[in-house]
Amino acid sequence: MRKDVRVRCPGCRREFVVDTHTGQVIRDLKKPDKPETLFDGALDKVKEHQKGSEDRFERALESQEKRQAELEDAFDEAGKKAKDDPDEKPYNPMDWD
Repeated sequence: MRKDVRVRCPGCRREFVVDTHTGQVIRDLKKPDKPETLFDGALDKVKEHQKGSEDRFERALESQEKRQAELEDAFDEAGKKAKDDPDEKPYNPMDWD
């Protein structure tokens, strides 16, 4: 003779059906999550990841623009230096003879 008892867990508030003879859980009476809830949670995660990706992209773009501006400034400075002293021949290691 098997007698079942419904038990509620005080920690997680889930209900179980327990066999009194063996002490084993026969059934878990937790209702499954609604599919909309699962979908909404996944959609929120995707949106957060997308926002983070956009932020990282913007930072990388700003960094590249800053780097490009620095290189242009260095190139302009080198051009001015070359115009100021056009007679100086660049050092060539092959001319040591």
